[in-house]
Parts: sequence; structure tokens; C-alpha cells
Amino acid sequence: MDRMKTFGIYALCIILFFIFSNVMIDIAVKAMYNPIDITIERREDLLLDVHDAKATYVNGYVEGYVRNIR
Repeated sequence: MDRMKTFGIYALCIILFFIFSNVMIDIAVKAMYNPIDITIERREDLLLDVHDAKATYVNGYVEGYVRNIR
């Protein structure tokens, strides 16, 4: 019975470490992104709406939409 209790404690420790590491990785990745200064070129036939734009030293992302008005 003691062996099963020890196995259960080890399994619980591994599961808690997995959850903790995933939460910390998510926080670290989100903290690395910085806002981008955006210059939007206005045109008569194009509607551009940018909701969010962030970047790191390696990559970045832009959320929004582009619509052709013609």
C-alpha cells in the first residue's frame, strides 16, 4: 500500500509541475510581445482596420481586417 501512495505522490508532483510550467511559459511568451507603431496608408478603395499589432525580436502578429471597397 505504501508503494501505491508513493506512486500517487510522484504522479501528482509530475502533473502539478506540468501545469505550472505551461502557465509560466504562457506568461513569459505574452510578456515578450511589445506594441508596434503602425503607419496606415489611406486609400479610397481600401478599408484597413487594425485591432492589435505586436512583435518580438523574431516574429510578430497583426489582428484586424482588410476590405476592398470597390
